[in-house]
Amino acid sequence: MLHSIRLATRSRTSGWARQCKTRTALVDEFYRQGARLTSLSHLLWSDIVRPGDTVLDATCGNGFDSVVLARLCGRQGNVLCVDIQEQALASTKAHLESVIPLDERPHIEYIHESHCRLDHFVRPNSVGLICFNAGYLPKGDHTLCTTAATTRKALDAAAQALRPGGMLSVLCYIKQTGGTDECETVRSWMAALETEEFVCGHMEVLNRSQGPQLFSAWKRDDVSEERRQRVAQKRARAKKKRETQNVC
Repeated sequence: MLHSIRLATRSRTSGWARQCKTRTALVDEFYRQGARLTSLSHLLWSDIVRPGDTVLDATCGNGFDSVVLARLCGRQGNVLCVDIQEQALASTKAHLESVIPLDERPHIEYIHESHCRLDHFVRPNSVGLICFNAGYLPKGDHTLCTTAATTRKALDAAAQALRPGGMLSVLCYIKQTGGTDECETVRSWMAALETEEFVCGHMEVLNRSQGPQLFSAWKRDDVSEERRQRVAQKRARAKKKRETQNVC
């Protein structure tokens, strides 16, 4: 109900009208694909991403999430597609160009880099949505995959990069090698976030053995800047302490 009220208000502009159409398509996709968590995550994004937003697919793979983000942010938006494998970037580029007409396509940047180095190419408080699809590239080299350590570092950077009102979305696969540790790392990281700054959630399909798990963290936009700065300083001190312990 809340989603419907928000979108009805926003649809007065052409950008929001286009996004309402996109959201309807995502609802259809959710039911058509049997309520998969990937489809559910796309529905969550549709109530967060604004036309003209900068959005970031931190592990773009074959580009399916990038396509959804591009449609949501619209022609005035910016999409950053990041992957450590050139094969994945090429696949994402081909997929985006095949399904989104040029006159509807946002500005798209393809970045050959690890997701754990987000702080090297995004500014703080500048991104509307950041998504991680953990694991390895389907039909690619399975030895090149995200890990608990790299994802933990990426999460720290993502928390700084999100704008107030933005969302961090992480889909983990516990069946993959190291997936259980990575999933638990994401869970504990989000559970430790200050409630004054983030609201976090977790979803899994209980009657699907070893199915994927979806984590989301919404960066609150109802917090004063002064309080936000205090939380950021506290997080920086904790990060410095962890780094010192690792060195020792």
